[in-house]
Amino acid sequence: MRSLLFVMPFLSAGLRFAPAPALFGGLLLAGGLIAPAAAEGVPSLNVRPSCEAAAQLESLDKKQLQACLDDEATARQQTEKEWSTFSASSRRECEDETNLNGTPSYVEMLECLRLARDAKKYPAQ
Repeated sequence: MRSLLFVMPFLSAGLRFAPAPALFGGLLLAGGLIAPAAAEGVPSLNVRPSCEAAAQLESLDKKQLQACLDDEATARQQTEKEWSTFSASSRRECEDETNLNGTPSYVEMLECLRLARDAKKYPAQ
């Protein structure tokens, strides 16, 4: 009955549909398409090139490479635990920043996210 009351003025005006429900439905659909992107979890990063570059700078020891990969795995796990505490804008900015030079790093991204989150706790001066 309620929907009929909403549609009646449009039908009497010669319209075959009520534009508001169509618009509302479109907004819901668009929101449904956009919301999952913001709700996505920690991005997948290929950290191997970053660790290989770091290992070459430090030494040719394969233990350095494995230590770096282990640090990255730990940083990813910690990022997953803290993900909900970071704003969507900080997530995007830090992901963009860590991918900027082509050698992404969870350690770098986690540090960026934490700094951004913690900076919001202090008033601007």
